[in-house]
Amino acid sequence: MPKSTHTNTPDFLADEVQQRLEERYKLLFTRVVVPVLAFAAVFLVAGHWNNDSKMLWQGLVAAIVLTLLNIALSLLQSIPTRWGEMRIRSDTFDTLRWCINFPFDVFILWSLGVQQAAATTIWLLLTFAAMVDVHKPRNKLVTIAAAFAGFCALVFWVFPTDWGTELYLVSCYLGLVFILWKLERYVAQEMAAVFTERGQRERVEREAETLQREAAIGHSTRAINHELNTLIGVARLSAERIRERQTNDTAEKDLQRLERALSYMAKVSALVLDDLGSQHATKRLLSLAELQDDLRLLLCNGVTHCHARLEFDFPPNAADYRFEERTGSTYLILHDLAKNAYEAVQEKFGEQPGGIIRISAAVEGEKLVLSVYDNGVGMTAQQVEDIRQQVATSSKVSGHGLGLQFVWRECSLNNFSLLMTARSNVNSNFSIIIAT
Repeated sequence: MPKSTHTNTPDFLADEVQQRLEERYKLLFTRVVVPVLAFAAVFLVAGHWNNDSKMLWQGLVAAIVLTLLNIALSLLQSIPTRWGEMRIRSDTFDTLRWCINFPFDVFILWSLGVQQAAATTIWLLLTFAAMVDVHKPRNKLVTIAAAFAGFCALVFWVFPTDWGTELYLVSCYLGLVFILWKLERYVAQEMAAVFTERGQRERVEREAETLQREAAIGHSTRAINHELNTLIGVARLSAERIRERQTNDTAEKDLQRLERALSYMAKVSALVLDDLGSQHATKRLLSLAELQDDLRLLLCNGVTHCHARLEFDFPPNAADYRFEERTGSTYLILHDLAKNAYEAVQEKFGEQPGGIIRISAAVEGEKLVLSVYDNGVGMTAQQVEDIRQQVATSSKVSGHGLGLQFVWRECSLNNFSLLMTARSNVNSNFSIIIAT
């Protein structure tokens, strides 16, 4: 594309404009140029058919070989070379293909014994086809040079006449090619201007739609957030008054649990706002020991729910391992996974004993692996794949509705990896991979 097409094109649209131009040129080549060339080839053969001519059959063989070669290349994706793979639909390869086609075309026209006027018309069609199929100006010049060399071979070798006529034909060909070049460049500039304007308009429309959505959702969410913080404040005030009147150790543990839960409620509020573009969620270094304490306190270690046994398996030196998180994210992710595991165990065992929920931490090199295991209803291979593809982001999958929108988003924002394995009606295991 010439420089003038980039003059008023923003950088963020230049690649998109170039891609759209190439798509339109490919469409023009496929729907217009190829049918015209095929139509011309049929009439060329029909008009010069001669059963007694050996040269005719040579031309037909060359035409068949050239056609099969182009069809084979169109079906391939790339060709290995000593310099690396060459993409078939690249501009460089299209240029190379046309440079190979032109000598074949000269031989075909010579073999068929085409008249001089018909050969000139056919060659102009081939030159136009090459200019449409190749996009970069430098590559266009290469293909035009190859086409000009082929035309000179026709004029000076296949159809020799006197010098005056030959120079006249060459001059006319160059003049027509120049007109085609300028016309193609003008059309390219106009199309680039149209695509640039359309791209800018679509971008503005997307931004306006996003701003409207964020404004509407943000207003409602901030109102909800205000009410949530009000409730948190009231609950903390109640906790302070209970502490003033506490009389035993049980009340102290209940207060710790209440205050820690209120702390995580405030963190949830911050993460909800951050999802709307607040970007004010703080980060912190958290140790495995601190995470274990929160899980034991808030998930009620030692208390059974519907006869499900809750187990923790953390390394003895958990305090030595630390990792960075968006404040509160890791506990909230594990809370969702543990809640899901509880629902899976409850669905399988009901009020009967035998259900196990195990939250474990392991150190593997420079990574931490946090896992939530349960021996509940498990999942089928299709259900695991659906979760990986985030198909069931807002629905339960046999008791495994993870609140995936939150889990996947927080794992992504924290640069955590989420892995899962499961067997139907046997067990499920969800692992979070964290860099220390």
